[in-house]
Amino acid sequence: MQLLDFRNKEKSMGRGIRITLIVICLIIAAFSALLIYRNYQRGKQGEQTTDTDTDKDHAAIIGAKSSELGKLVFESRDCKKAISEASAFLGMYPQAAQIWNLKGACEFDLGRFDEARASFQKVLVLDPGHEAAKNYLARLDFQPGQVVVSGTKTSLDRKDFESKLGLNLDGIFSSGEAIERPANIPEYLSASYVSSKNFSDTVAYLKEELEKPGSKFSISEMPEGTVLASASETEQKFFSVAKGSPVKITIEYQKLR
Repeated sequence: MQLLDFRNKEKSMGRGIRITLIVICLIIAAFSALLIYRNYQRGKQGEQTTDTDTDKDHAAIIGAKSSELGKLVFESRDCKKAISEASAFLGMYPQAAQIWNLKGACEFDLGRFDEARASFQKVLVLDPGHEAAKNYLARLDFQPGQVVVSGTKTSLDRKDFESKLGLNLDGIFSSGEAIERPANIPEYLSASYVSSKNFSDTVAYLKEELEKPGSKFSISEMPEGTVLASASETEQKFFSVAKGSPVKITIEYQKLR
């Protein structure tokens, strides 16, 4: 009888030890799982912090480059170099909408309208609300007969300009400054002059000069001055004479094809 009781006690102790071991294992497993979960959360937070820091770094780099290119354009007026540097930068940071916009503006100023259109479209893919890109694209939506001129100016010899006009304006005009500007037509030239005569005599002189080649022209009288226009299928010429002292004249030459 005593032997049976001893064996029963031994069995009970064995079960107790096994249960205790199982509980200990469960506690260890739970603790390990908790450590793994905490490490996972810390790693996740670290990744988020790293991503945030990376975004901030990229924004700072893009902002610095935008400022650098802006100075290159507005201070040095070197759009070609700005386009080259912007293209290289966009190879590394293709999501930089402001750099695409600056590149497009330079392409527009150089008369590279197809490239400018592509750049501004890229801006709107990255930033659909970008107003400057929208405005440029609206200007690039050429209407039939519309002449769009960019801002880049190239000095032109006065004699070369007047040869395009088929006129010699030495008679009463001085202080001539001629320039060429990129446009959506083959050629756009303009020049500004100062007349040594009064307003009426200046208009009369231009009429006489335009009649010499035998070309047809129209005259529009306005309170602030007079515009004489001569047009054909291949070119247009506009002579704007402003009232004042001295009398100032602006002449535009447009080669249409």
